[in-house]
Amino acid sequence: MGSHRIRSKSLSSFAALWVSALWLVAVLAGCGGENVQTTATLGVGGRVGDIVVRDAALRFDGPVAGDTVYQAGDDAALQLTIVNEGDRPDRLVRVRSPIARLGVIIGDASIAGHQVPAAGYRGHLASATLPGTDAVRIMLVGLRSPVRAGLRYPVVFHFEQAGELRLNLPVENPHTLRSPPDQPPL
Repeated sequence: MGSHRIRSKSLSSFAALWVSALWLVAVLAGCGGENVQTTATLGVGGRVGDIVVRDAALRFDGPVAGDTVYQAGDDAALQLTIVNEGDRPDRLVRVRSPIARLGVIIGDASIAGHQVPAAGYRGHLASATLPGTDAVRIMLVGLRSPVRAGLRYPVVFHFEQAGELRLNLPVENPHTLRSPPDQPPL
């Protein structure tokens, strides 16, 4: 009988822990407000309708001298994850920014209900192998001026059903720095 009480207390403690964890997840997930921008670990995120964009940033791979990661005229890749939390399919139909001549979507940007397409990530990506997910490339083509690390740049994502989501995307910091031509290498 003593072990029954211990087991019962353990189960109720376990249940309380799960309820607390679920409550915390719900609080951290936030409400479903329209066009809300949040900060993620690298990029930013936001919501419009049933569409949630997470970890959005201008991606950069190469070494740089100073803080300029893209020169005027360059093309910049975007990194982001799109989540359709609704049952109704949607599609990313346009990307634009005042810092670029045009935005280009490469691949099928259709998003079935409860699907998660991703763009711009390096290496292996779960979306390339898991059912219900897809990889897409999104580029800003013909940058109008230099793009610098540490700053944010406006980008508008237009979804067929959900509408427009405006985000100020940070620039991913380069992993290695290149010395200016007049200085010795780092």
